[in-house]
Amino acid sequence: MEETRAYRPNWVFRAAMVLLCMVLVLTYITAGLLAKYAAMGTGQDQARVASYDVTANMPAFETEIPVVLKPGESKEYTFTITNSSEVAVQMQAALQTEGNLPLKIEHQKGTAESGNWQTLTGNIQTESGTTCTWSDPLAAGDVEEQTYRIRISWAENCSEYQYANGVEAVKLTITASQID
Repeated sequence: MEETRAYRPNWVFRAAMVLLCMVLVLTYITAGLLAKYAAMGTGQDQARVASYDVTANMPAFETEIPVVLKPGESKEYTFTITNSSEVAVQMQAALQTEGNLPLKIEHQKGTAESGNWQTLTGNIQTESGTTCTWSDPLAAGDVEEQTYRIRISWAENCSEYQYANGVEAVKLTITASQID
């Protein structure tokens, strides 16, 4: 009689198959993770510099200097700042006197056509004169124009003889810088 052998699985063979499957699965997972960090790519970009165009129109400052101002009188100067830039601009202005005469300085923003003027800030008195400063943002994009008015007048109750033949220098400094 023929002897039949019962099939007994080989445990070593099974363990080797399980390990082989695990190695294949881990290789697939590891290859996916490494591909994220080892990938290469190319790109291209272009940029241009934005235009910067800020102008000041101050006709009165060019034609009416020097100015004679007597007690009780006042003088107004109007100027316009125009931002035609592609960037937003912060305009800063400073008006300074030397303090030789008792002048009162008002600066306002608005339009002459409408008559609506908004006072920006008050005077700051110092030993060396009067300093008035203000700043105003000018938006980017379309042309933005802001009109400002400066009114210089004698301070009230200051008409003493000591101011006769006095000379005062008034300096207006305008700075425009890009807002980031």
